[in-house]
Amino acid sequence: MSATTYYFAIVGSADSPLYEADFGVQRTENKHLHQFVVHAALDLVEDALFANTACYLKAVDSYNDWIVSAYVTPSNVRLMLLHEVKSEEAIR
Repeated sequence: MSATTYYFAIVGSADSPLYEADFGVQRTENKHLHQFVVHAALDLVEDALFANTACYLKAVDSYNDWIVSAYVTPSNVRLMLLHEVKSEEAIR
């Protein structure tokens, strides 16, 4: 079984980062790339909110081998998870 990397970010309603954390294998050269991929996915989260009324938006974006999943609270705070494994039940 290969080791996976998770990057978790909480983004406020004004697109300002409130919290971020790396889990799993630590690769310092990818830290800024993780932030960039999650920030780029924010526009897709906004688009998905218009098409879906659920709070859990599943996979909203992908980049190379990474997938971005999102959960949006009623106050428009976005919980963003960048992960390498596409398993909807494991992420939920």
